[in-house]
Amino acid sequence: MEDVSPLLSSLLLSLLVTEWIKVAAGTCIIPDKDQIDLSDHNLTGVPSNLPQNTQYLDISFNSISTLTSEGLAGLSALCIFKMTNCGLTSILPTAFQGNPRLEELDLSFNALSTIPEIQGLPKLRLLDLSENLYESFTLGQTFQNLQSLSSISLGGPRTSHLGKSDLKPLISSPLRELTLRAGAELTYFDTDFLGYLSELKALTLQINFCQMPKLFRDILFDLQTTGVDTLIIEKFLPEFCDVSANLTDDLRNVGKLRHLTFENSWCSSSDFSQAFVNLIQSPLQTLSFRNCTYVQDTPAGLVILSVPDFSKIEIVDLSFNPIKLPDHKKVNWPPHLRNLSLSGNLLGNALFDHLSPHFLSLNLTQTDITSLNTEALHHMKDLKELSLGSNAIRELPPDLALPALEELHLDRNSINTLKPESFRGLPKLKKFNGGHNPFVCDCNLYCYHAFISYSEKDAEWVQSELVHQLEVANLHLCIHERDFVPGEWVIDNIINSVESSYKTVFVLSQSFVQSEWCNYELFFAQHRAIDIQEDSLLFVLLEPIPPDSLSRKFQRLRYFLRQQTYLQWPDEEPKRRLFWASLTAMLRTADRSVVLRQVAEDIADLCHDVTESAEHT
Repeated sequence: MEDVSPLLSSLLLSLLVTEWIKVAAGTCIIPDKDQIDLSDHNLTGVPSNLPQNTQYLDISFNSISTLTSEGLAGLSALCIFKMTNCGLTSILPTAFQGNPRLEELDLSFNALSTIPEIQGLPKLRLLDLSENLYESFTLGQTFQNLQSLSSISLGGPRTSHLGKSDLKPLISSPLRELTLRAGAELTYFDTDFLGYLSELKALTLQINFCQMPKLFRDILFDLQTTGVDTLIIEKFLPEFCDVSANLTDDLRNVGKLRHLTFENSWCSSSDFSQAFVNLIQSPLQTLSFRNCTYVQDTPAGLVILSVPDFSKIEIVDLSFNPIKLPDHKKVNWPPHLRNLSLSGNLLGNALFDHLSPHFLSLNLTQTDITSLNTEALHHMKDLKELSLGSNAIRELPPDLALPALEELHLDRNSINTLKPESFRGLPKLKKFNGGHNPFVCDCNLYCYHAFISYSEKDAEWVQSELVHQLEVANLHLCIHERDFVPGEWVIDNIINSVESSYKTVFVLSQSFVQSEWCNYELFFAQHRAIDIQEDSLLFVLLEPIPPDSLSRKFQRLRYFLRQQTYLQWPDEEPKRRLFWASLTAMLRTADRSVVLRQVAEDIADLCHDVTESAEHT
């Protein structure tokens, strides 16, 4: 096989470091066999016969009012536990003492009248107690022992009071993310917690600021002395709020905030326009308005004309808003704005006239696009990610040229054919999503990832090893004994199978060389590869075949074997895992550079084994 070790080793090192960080951060990595989902099973209690090695358990949407220490006592390996929407009213303090490895606990959307004591969970990182029926945010002293807690969600429809010391038990926790949800009758909200939660980085607030504009100003002011750089505000204003003071004026002074999001809020078009003007004059890097409801009190509605050059904003998310773009004037996006999302705004094909050549990421999902303006896209030389899902696009044009594009999403459109020439202008493409399109299988769209050519004497290996491994990886294979059409000539079946397959995989052995049918399949596949000018042939060497032992009719095969452009079936078990990862990746793409990257990604989980094997040899 070709020597790709310099590139692979670099990629593998990068992926290995990423994987190590993921494990070190405490993320639960759980095999399917240790995951149990019993949600919506009419349960009235935690089943007593659960396997002791259960690591993931979901019993949501059942009728369980009390959680005792007996319920989870035998699950010492439990890492993630979800129990939402169960009508839970009480939790005994000892309920989790048998689960010392628990890292994620979700008890949201229940009927808890007080925040329960949580004991015996030294590794707990994520805790969600939101959308329950308690009236204050007061935490018990047992929360002092949650020394690994990095994220907590609190509050609900009846929560009306946040006292000065309510969150004090978290003072020594490494808390980085905090979500607070208050009811409509909020009476008191002390912001002192921003001072003693020293490691806090992200704050999410679901609070009605309509009648409490001073509270909003206080929060913005207090945030300036903290390390919080991310603020998400949900339901900022209720419908038809008569704002007594212009809250948006305070948005110019957001202190150290770098990422600000408004979600599921009501706003007039004039308030939004003023908020946008104020925010783009702030030091924000990311600004998001998601799924907001607007009342049009200005003739033009919500219209974006420009973002000033002095703004520092790099990311703008305006998803699912009734945004309009000007008809006779192009939107002026500053060069430092690199990521834009306009998803969920029905802007149509005209939006291509308002794109910036400086964008790195562009989300145009569900924007009523029917065709791609390739002339406008040609100017986007730096674009790396393009999302065009849920539109009415009928084809991927052959003259599409985006030299830096690495990720393309075209799912849920009206595309029925994908042609190879449409991808030639995308040399760096790594990921393509074309799912949920009305594809028609013809000569331009392959029905199979690969047609497998092999000798009958190698059928056992092909069925038990090759077919099993590749189809588990969701590859669609064509096998003559299973997929040839009964009643048709064998030659016609071979021709149709090769032409309707993206690749042809030849399982080479001495038996293959001696098979007349295999010879014909190789002959036809070679000529097809020459005709379409694409490398559509893959060779798997099942046993050693010296190139000089082949006759002249195998001249092309002799060339491939001499050049070592094949995969050899290894004897050692660890190397077989690498073999499957390589073959799977090669069947997923034709571009060689993409093949190598995909190989690295597919074998990321093998890095540890490969490294250990190398050290022992």
